[in-house]
Amino acid sequence: MAAEDDMAAEEDMAAEDDMAAEDDMAEDDMAAEDDMAEEEMAAEDDMAEEEMAAADGGVLIVWTEDFYVEIFEPLVAGWEAETGIDVQFVSKGFFEMQDEFVNAVPAGEGPDVFITPPNVHRFNASGLIVPLDLGGAEAGFNETAIANATIDGQIYAIPISVENMALFRNVDLAPEPVATVEEAIAIGEALIEAGEADLAFALGQGENGNFYQMFPMMSSFGVELFGNNNTDGSQLLIDDERGLAFARALGDLGERGIMSPDIDLQIALEAFTNGRAPFLVDGPWQLSAIQASGVNYAVDPIPSLGDGPGAPFTGFYGVVQSAEAENPLAASLFMTDFMTRVETHVGISEGNNTAPAMLAALEQRSSDPDIKGFGEVGLIGIPVPGIAEMGQIWGPAGQGIVAILRGDGDPEELWLQMGERIRQNIADAAG
Repeated sequence: MAAEDDMAAEEDMAAEDDMAAEDDMAEDDMAAEDDMAEEEMAAEDDMAEEEMAAADGGVLIVWTEDFYVEIFEPLVAGWEAETGIDVQFVSKGFFEMQDEFVNAVPAGEGPDVFITPPNVHRFNASGLIVPLDLGGAEAGFNETAIANATIDGQIYAIPISVENMALFRNVDLAPEPVATVEEAIAIGEALIEAGEADLAFALGQGENGNFYQMFPMMSSFGVELFGNNNTDGSQLLIDDERGLAFARALGDLGERGIMSPDIDLQIALEAFTNGRAPFLVDGPWQLSAIQASGVNYAVDPIPSLGDGPGAPFTGFYGVVQSAEAENPLAASLFMTDFMTRVETHVGISEGNNTAPAMLAALEQRSSDPDIKGFGEVGLIGIPVPGIAEMGQIWGPAGQGIVAILRGDGDPEELWLQMGERIRQNIADAAG
């Protein structure tokens, strides 16, 4: 019995020693992991400090138009103090600055950073801009805007603002939002019958048509313009079966007098601002006129003519880094640090009065109902295709819309003829 007790005691002591040893090893492992984590964090901090130190005192040249110079200069002052980088803005004419960028960069006369509606396909094809490593920050931006800045999985621009159309609704004439164009027409026609409106549904076209304004009606039928998510200009899809369904619906609206080439953008806007149209499809560029009119309005999603959502074209302003930057380290720091801060994007939105592309900034700005309304519609928007072939669509598509609205023939045949004109124009442009 005593021997058994001694053996049991020895086993207990051994077990306790083993457990103590295991605890010591676990503590050592945890301490080692903590040390490694601290070392990694310290290394990251050191790298960030080294980048700032290396860029300290440098000059960063930024090109953009006057409007954005005025917005960015006060925003960047604090960042200049943090980094020691002297950010110098050079004002450029809006309509000339992209061509100037294309010519200046290869000659070594361009900026370090360019704030512009970034035509990344054009810039990248000429080797003018560099891909950006945002370290996952891209997940915090409008998905459509990031997609429009991406080529072959690489991001080439940081989007700052999203611009798109929505539906302005006169709240006094139409107290509740509408989901479909037919709902809107029914309300509008009742108001016309009562002598309270002149237009049931204001969507400006004009004698040459306006494909940009009409696009949400077409997109609700699921129409795509080109193949491979609008990147393959050799595959025109605008006149496929979905396009023909849109053409038939458009012909019906023209026959009923709901839409007409006689209603241009200005007539449509004035009908709304004069309180004589319950609905207007247009963009944030009309906000000042609508606000000045005193009309009680709301900004809503664009109603559907087809079975899908009325998705408008989206355009965006963004920032690119030149491949020939004189100060690439400062340029990279500007892109990955200053341009990924929420306060930067909130400040830009307050300056340009458009929906920010950064989602956290959009959330902060959503207390403004106009920003919230346009921002929510922009989340389902479709980027204007950034390929050369897109330039061959605008004119023929506008003319096709006018022909259908005027009843110049069978809507399907007119739309097919438009498609053939676009194909011929693309072929002619390619030589």
